Amino acid sequence: MDTCRFEIPAIAGPTACGKTSLVLKLATQFPIEVLSCDSRKAFIGADIGAAKPTKDEQKQVRFHLMDLVQPGDAYSVQQYVQAAHSAIAEIEQRGMLPLIEGGTGLYLEALMRGYDFHHAPPLPKLRELLQASWALNSAKTAAAVLGLFPNESKRVDMQNLPRVIRLLERTLVTGSCEEDAVQALEALEFSSAKSEVLHARRQCASRYAIAPVPVRGFCLLTERAELARRIEMRTNQMIADGLVDEVAALINSGIAPDAQVLTGIGYREAAMYLQKEITMEQLAPLISLRTRQFAKRQDTWNRNRFCGFEQLPFTTEQERNAAHERIAEWIAKRLA
Repeated sequence: MDTCRFEIPAIAGPTACGKTSLVLKLATQFPIEVLSCDSRKAFIGADIGAAKPTKDEQKQVRFHLMDLVQPGDAYSVQQYVQAAHSAIAEIEQRGMLPLIEGGTGLYLEALMRGYDFHHAPPLPKLRELLQASWALNSAKTAAAVLGLFPNESKRVDMQNLPRVIRLLERTLVTGSCEEDAVQALEALEFSSAKSEVLHARRQCASRYAIAPVPVRGFCLLTERAELARRIEMRTNQMIADGLVDEVAALINSGIAPDAQVLTGIGYREAAMYLQKEITMEQLAPLISLRTRQFAKRQDTWNRNRFCGFEQLPFTTEQERNAAHERIAEWIAKRLA
């Protein structure tokens, strides 16, 4: 059996490396539709900071899995995977080829490996305790979680409360033995969530997984200096395009200050500026710094979790052209 005929191409790589431009170029050659794999692009009204394709770019190729939820809502990896399965079926029914593109590694891994979502359910009491602790001293809380789970925390933005919540839920329910989970709750002073966590662990005996999607992955590798340059350019462009006004509009719409959409890089810093915690002169350097740190985490995730992906150098113009040709070659074979 030629497994290539059942695989969906996926293009991964750090933020700002140029994935969207590559996809647009491929769309001039092949009948593809794109599945965005980016947690921030799911929110309506979060356009500039999420680096969504422009209206003109969306006329060139159809993008899916963007603008799915209101900015005040939460959005989970489970919702993404369910929406992705529906989009894939719809695209294939039209005789088009789905292509996954984006930098949210957890979403892509969940889709291609069939995560067991009943394995780590939301834990309301635990969330309540963590949110209260975070409100008192977020840095101290993040440091405590990092100290308890250093290996698991390496792949998570520890300044992002929703990510820390899911890290803690997954680890306490599925990633540690019962004794360690109880000790961690005690260390965090979250013992009142003990019965909830233990009940969730027992429920794991009844598992249900969404079917994995067969993926042929390509990982774009951009040298750090060039990526830093591209990040700085994109950050400056976002601010020039009205990032601060976009964040002000979201806040003025009445969403909570800790809404998931405002925890993303760019949104968080613009909110700090609006609250007079930083100056306009500090805004772009801070966004660029945190974006570079995020890109480094993405590279670590891609190396560790997507080691089977084909690695494609993507720094020089020659390398970018070669990467395009290699992916185009595979798609041509897939469609033959």
